[in-house]
Amino acid sequence: MTFLLEQIFAPLLIGFFAATVGALPFGLVNLNVVRLALLGQKRYAVKVIHGAAFIEVLYGFFAILAGSAVFVLTEGNNWVNAMVVVVLLVAGLYFFTKKPGSKVQGNNQNHGFFYGALLNLLSVQVFFYWIIALVFIHSRNVITFDIPSIMVFVFGLWLGKITTLLGYFYFSNKILSRSQFFEKNINRVIGAILLAASVLQGVKITL
Repeated sequence: MTFLLEQIFAPLLIGFFAATVGALPFGLVNLNVVRLALLGQKRYAVKVIHGAAFIEVLYGFFAILAGSAVFVLTEGNNWVNAMVVVVLLVAGLYFFTKKPGSKVQGNNQNHGFFYGALLNLLSVQVFFYWIIALVFIHSRNVITFDIPSIMVFVFGLWLGKITTLLGYFYFSNKILSRSQFFEKNINRVIGAILLAASVLQGVKITL
């Protein structure tokens, strides 16, 4: 019973809870899932969600293994931060100037996984969230980070991300489909968030 609690249930529930908390705030992935819900693109949205969850797993795994080292590298490297600013700026301009889309057609549906992965890669705050979350988890000694526990923890992380984003898809569709403003301006909302993140990152470099 102790083995099941320490090696399976604890890391599974902690991974699930931590991923859910991290995925709840509005971000790039969430907003795009909402956009796809408004367009009725369930199959494409599921691929985007799986792509985002894949990157989330990588973020969590790297945060376990070398999170503090990567944090120090990115925090003190202006070239890395400048690249982040440029990527966020370009992506923000793309979404802000993009007209409200229609249904995704043809082979573009096959790119959903990579699109979701890219969105989560652009959300650099996700990686820093996992560093902070894992520092907190380590300090509480609630799970042992051996190989079996890490694998179960990562599975719980993946499950939490998938569940939260699917919740955004189904419930946002019902709530926001009644909002014509949000439906018409979803791309501008995403673009504005990216541009704001780019400006904040740029200000951070200069300070």
